[in-house]
Amino acid sequence: MPYISIVTPTFNEEDNIESLCNSVQNIFDELKIKYEHIIVDNHSTDKTVLIVKEIIKKNDKVRLIVNNKNYGHLASPVHGIKNTSGDATILLNADFQDPPELIPEYIKKWEEGSLVVLGQKTSSDEKFLK
Repeated sequence: MPYISIVTPTFNEEDNIESLCNSVQNIFDELKIKYEHIIVDNHSTDKTVLIVKEIIKKNDKVRLIVNNKNYGHLASPVHGIKNTSGDATILLNADFQDPPELIPEYIKKWEEGSLVVLGQKTSSDEKFLK
């Protein structure tokens, strides 16, 4: 049975992080696959860290790395990946840009032999230049 690591970088995600962690937990409970969920906080100034610490009390699959400054959206995921212990790692944004519902599809593609599985956004409400 595979062991999957989820890495979620955060910065001021107090409005999203609990819902995201619950979604991830529900998906893995349904899949009956072992997992870890590593939250890498980029020195949030809101209650993100406090919320994650409360989540950890209820869910021992969640781990927290708190950065002493904001290392940015590229370095934080790498830091998280370096701390994973799963057979495969899935990067998941805290703001639901990456729908957790796609996790089973990513795992299936990986189990079929893909070394890298990428999701592609086909439409967006964001402005063209963004």
